[in-house]
Amino acid sequence: MTVNEFGAPVAFFPGLLRGEFHFAGTADIASVATWPARGAPTGRMIVTDRTGALRAALDALPHRPVLPAPAELCGRIANWLVLTHRVALPG
Repeated sequence: MTVNEFGAPVAFFPGLLRGEFHFAGTADIASVATWPARGAPTGRMIVTDRTGALRAALDALPHRPVLPAPAELCGRIANWLVLTHRVALPG
């Protein structure tokens, strides 16, 4: 288990699978509207939603985000690749 760069707990499972977990109260549901997309069917994302407010907020999001331009995406990948390489070096 680790915490990603956005503060969310992440668990790793066999087969290079990962689970990202977000724990929030009812007052935090409005922040879901700031997400770029949901990335999965709503029914697979929710563990508990007593009022239906979380489902409504998730259903309002696009399934997939708008992808950045290829140059921006390649820049991000290069940044993470170089960072990972430097962190892995001894010393």
